[in-house]
Amino acid sequence: MDNMGGEQHDQETFKAVYDQDPIVQNLVASFDPEGVVLKGGEEVTPPAQGDDTVDQMAQSATSNAMSQ
Repeated sequence: MDNMGGEQHDQETFKAVYDQDPIVQNLVASFDPEGVVLKGGEEVTPPAQGDDTVDQMAQSATSNAMSQ
C-alpha cells in the first residue's frame, strides 16, 4: 500500500519528533528499532501453541446458532 497520506518515520526521525513534541511523549511508553509501545496498554502476547480457546468458543457459538 502507498503511504496513504500518513507520515513515515525511521527511529532517528521519530526520536526527533518525540523529543520535541510533548503530545507524542504523553502517548508513547517506549520505542526502539522494532516499534513503538503506546502508554495505557499491555504488550500483546500470542496465544500459546495448543490453546484451542477460540476454537471452542466458535464451536459453542455454532452449536447454539444451529439449535435455534
